[in-house]
Amino acid sequence: MARPRHRLQFEFSADVYERLATMKDKAGAVSFAELVRDALRVYEWLLDQEKEGYDLALVKDGKLVKAVKLLP
Repeated sequence: MARPRHRLQFEFSADVYERLATMKDKAGAVSFAELVRDALRVYEWLLDQEKEGYDLALVKDGKLVKAVKLLP
């Protein structure tokens, strides 16, 4: 049985559209929909980790570079 689908429509400035197109290419996504689905999956995972009490941070060469806070 097919899952129900919902269509959403967004309007972006030219600058934001270009950023999305660049991200789509970097990610190797075949469509903007795929890019958004992947981005939502990653963002949801990050929010879940933060909710569970994990600290998010950028680490390079084993050294803390920057703490990351997603929620205010």
